[in-house]
Amino acid sequence: MAGPKSAGVALQRAKEAITAGRFITTRHFEERMSERSVNMFDVHTAIDRSSRAEAYQDGTPMNGGTCWRVFGPDVDGERTLGIGVEVFSAPNRTVWITLCTVIEVEG
Repeated sequence: MAGPKSAGVALQRAKEAITAGRFITTRHFEERMSERSVNMFDVHTAIDRSSRAEAYQDGTPMNGGTCWRVFGPDVDGERTLGIGVEVFSAPNRTVWITLCTVIEVEG
């Protein structure tokens, strides 16, 4: 099933999926976490506390969903992180996300 078309719905579904533990990580994501000293607590917090998502047009969905960047604070509130995600629905209609990358956002 296709992913959400609006940022508001994508953000809501990403929050739902991360809270429920329905996520998949990619090797690229894990490498970027290590390079940027980000841990899963930071990722969960950034998505959970996010108030903004933007469509990521250059992303290639691997699970038939849509690609987004979700922005939020790390667990300490010292950095703003951009989390690249694909939001998609499984055949049973549960919402999942693929965690694709993580970046530190200036400002």
